[in-house]
Amino acid sequence: MEAILKTPTNLSIKRISKPHHTFTIFLFILLALYSIETYSNNLNDKLTSLPSWTESVGRLTIPSTKFEEGEQYSFRETCSASLISKKAATSSNFILTAWHCFENYFDISRPISFEIKDLQGNIISRVAYRQSSGGGMHADWAILKLDKEVKRSKVKPLEYLIPDTSIGDSVFIAGYAKYKESSENQYDLNYSECTVTAIVIDIRLTDCKAVKGNSGGAVALKIDENNFGLAGVISEGNEESISSFVPIEIFHREVQKYVYKRINLSRESTATLPKNARY
Repeated sequence: MEAILKTPTNLSIKRISKPHHTFTIFLFILLALYSIETYSNNLNDKLTSLPSWTESVGRLTIPSTKFEEGEQYSFRETCSASLISKKAATSSNFILTAWHCFENYFDISRPISFEIKDLQGNIISRVAYRQSSGGGMHADWAILKLDKEVKRSKVKPLEYLIPDTSIGDSVFIAGYAKYKESSENQYDLNYSECTVTAIVIDIRLTDCKAVKGNSGGAVALKIDENNFGLAGVISEGNEESISSFVPIEIFHREVQKYVYKRINLSRESTATLPKNARY
């Protein structure tokens, strides 16, 4: 900028348009196009590298209200949720998420929205209704029912449930978070592998990096090369290297109660699964 300011004021248009300036501009355009293509390819690689089970994770939008210093204001809470179903069912209409996502949801006339991408990348939207929850951070889980089923041909749900994990187990988390550099409502699916580090009463601690928006997202355990099981729902995180989740074991009775016709929680298994796997 300083060099431009010191440029003589009598600089002619003819002088600016000399061939070497034209070449410089052309080279700059090529570099810009290359950068855009590289970014696009990296983004596509990231998306295509996600394991298929993450397609069962969608985004919740909850109309919320807070009262602070005598003032009331409304906002939209964003969380994640997992679509679940009985093995090989043709459709699904139940999702699992975290209780605290609805801590400030009071006006039931304003619907809870659930969005999930189909196999072609198109957005499927549903209205979600609360069925059951733990009722507090001590039991940070919730079961919701969708107003319309999601066909398996559009989205494959999570079919296997893993009641619990052990210290040292490798787990995978997935949930939606808002782009930090975007002022608009643009969200990205976060995915990472980490380790269970501690068992504390009804929660499990990990070294996963969970950020705002990941709450209610899936915690999965690898069963074999082709299958992952849902081991719990993401509860809290410090956005660095500590996070917690609620294991399925804590609320599997409620899942059985509300989703009985959709998912079988018996211990019988025909697949090669861990001893504590259920489907």
